[in-house]
Parts: sequence; structure tokens; C-alpha cells
Amino acid sequence: MRYPFLSSLLSAERSDMPITIDVVHDTVCPWCRIGKRHLMDAIANLEGEAPLVRWHPYFLNPSMPAGGVDFRGYLASIMGDDHAEPMILAVTRAGTQAGLRFNWDRVRKAPNTLRSHALIHAAPQEERHDILDEIHLEYFERGGDIGNRDQLAKIERNHGVDSTALDDQAHLDAIAGRAEAARSQGISGVPTFLFDGRTALSGAQPPSVLLAAIEEASAAALTVVERRPNSPSS
Repeated sequence: MRYPFLSSLLSAERSDMPITIDVVHDTVCPWCRIGKRHLMDAIANLEGEAPLVRWHPYFLNPSMPAGGVDFRGYLASIMGDDHAEPMILAVTRAGTQAGLRFNWDRVRKAPNTLRSHALIHAAPQEERHDILDEIHLEYFERGGDIGNRDQLAKIERNHGVDSTALDDQAHLDAIAGRAEAARSQGISGVPTFLFDGRTALSGAQPPSVLLAAIEEASAAALTVVERRPNSPSS
């Protein structure tokens, strides 16, 4: 399946670079955090040049109030009391296996994630991995409110991101538009991994599955390059 909202990105920076992995995610999604770790583990085991990884915003709840809501109450409302605790236990177990900690007892709020995505995309490409890790750490381990402008400003300062990014309405609108475009074009769950615009996987897939997808996309990209006609002699 092709995703038109990525078309301009997929056509950019393509000539002399490795394959691209586009990851659609929400910063409040625990499976996205686990999926990120699995992806990094897969890339660490990859022979050859590492792919370019790009992050794309998605809102699990596009209607989340700007100030967020109570976490436990919200979780119960969308999953039911009987399913909320098993989900937390499953995520915690999967996180432990991936080397990640989830301190659910510290999480008090289900936040609106618009500004956290805006912070990521205000940073240079090479900084975004670390900023996303810090956002995850702040929310899932420290229980911080990643929808709070002042809370995010601390991360912003740590990474030297443009201090106006969190208040730039045009930037915020652009992030919201990209999240809506992903949803409107068929992405209904995150994380979703898109490999060089050719294949897609959803969910926090094991590193071995992600590695196989990367290798397949790399082989396909190499085949395309080999089939290109030689440039005419000058």
C-alpha cells in the first residue's frame, strides 16, 4: 500500500543514500516505544549501511483535550476495567524483555501529544531519535506530563531546539495536518513501519522481523539501482 502523505518525503534525499524507514507513531503509545527499541536492535544487527529512520506524527486520540485527562479513568473508559490492567501488565512484560522500564504508578495523565510531536519535528533530523527517547523516558518512567509546554521546554533546552517551536501555531498546525493525513490514508494503529515506501508492518514487531523487512527493502532498492540505464556519455 502506498501512502500519499509520505510521497514528498520519499522522493527527497533519495539518490545516494541507504533505504528509508518511515515510522508513524504517537509519543504516548507504549508499543511505539517498544517498537522503537526493537527497530534500533534490528539496525544494530544489520550488515552494511544503516537506513535513514524518520518519525511521523499520529494521534491515538485526535480529540484529546489540550490539557489531557486522568490516565486511569481514560484507560478504563476505552478498554474497560477488566482489560486495562492486563494491558498494562503485557506492556510492562514486553518492555522488560526489550530492556525498557514502564513505571505506570507514576503516570497520572493521558496527555494531548501535539506539542511533543512538534518538539521532535522542530529539531534537526539527527537529534530526533534522542529527543523521542527523552520524551518516552519523561512520560513512561518519570510520569511527566508531556502535553505540558513547560515540561517539554526542559527537553527543548537540553537539545538546543528552537525555543519558539512549542508556540509556533503554523508549526503546530502542520504537525496536526500530518497526523490527520496519516489517519485519513488508512493508518489505524501505531507503530507502523514503512520500508522504503514499498512494504509496511504494524505493531511492535520483534527485531528479527524488522531486520528481515529492512534486508528485503535493501535488496529491492539495490535491484532498482542495478536496473537503471547508464547515464549517456558527455
